Amino acid sequence: MSAISLMPRLFDPHIHMYSRTTDDYEAMSKAGIEVIVQPSFWLGSPRRFVGTFEDYWENMISFEPKRAKEFGIEHYTCISVNPKEAAARPLAVDADHSPSPQEQTKRHPKFRENNE
Repeated sequence: MSAISLMPRLFDPHIHMYSRTTDDYEAMSKAGIEVIVQPSFWLGSPRRFVGTFEDYWENMISFEPKRAKEFGIEHYTCISVNPKEAAARPLAVDADHSPSPQEQTKRHPKFRENNE
């Protein structure tokens, strides 16, 4: 039996990879982490445009899973508006009415390629 098969299967239920380097994925993979969940988070300053939400969410649903997969890690995403940002009612309402992450995923070329 190899040393790898003796390693426990690990799951990180809350990690923010947006601000992490690829080295972190490599270290997690070596440590035996197989699955991660990345929730949305407040970027540290108020967003002024709905497009900043959309760009951030797009990164989470397309770029990060691809990056994680390079190291054998399954990546799941939780899309949300942080309560700090929900206080900016017009922006939160606009973000709420932008295409849903599911709709954005359906529009993504990789989704269409795999589901047509």
